[in-house]
Amino acid sequence: GGLKVLVQCLIGRFSLDPNRVVEVVLGALEHRPESERLWRLLGSFDVASVAHVLGHKFRGYAAERDALLEPEEGEIEVGKGERKCTTVEDSTTEAPPALYALAGRLVDRGLLKLDALVAHLSPKDSGTKDAHALCRDLIKQEADNIG
Repeated sequence: GGLKVLVQCLIGRFSLDPNRVVEVVLGALEHRPESERLWRLLGSFDVASVAHVLGHKFRGYAAERDALLEPEEGEIEVGKGERKCTTVEDSTTEAPPALYALAGRLVDRGLLKLDALVAHLSPKDSGTKDAHALCRDLIKQEADNIG
């Protein structure tokens, strides 16, 4: 109870954004998932805000990755002349495994509904299908060129 009261006092005293506090607690849990005090503290926040904040973290990594994978001005886009399939595995900005583990623990503890998180994950189903089709076509074209 003491940590919860202290954090509530700090939020009120310094007019802290509760979502920012949730983000800090999630960050701490990402690195210290065994801390029951942090889990109890997180349980005192609105479950919807947990989903929103965690989703924002995942979207941040996706935005970084997408920015790196986007062709720069003057470059040829994949499928428009350049013969290359770029995958998520090629990216260095993938969300860390600890973030996925945290998401799993949140679902397991009932602090996060999986449906609420899926909306924030990437790539979207349609993007995955399009990328798969593009890569399949490029691989087939390469094979046809070989003979």
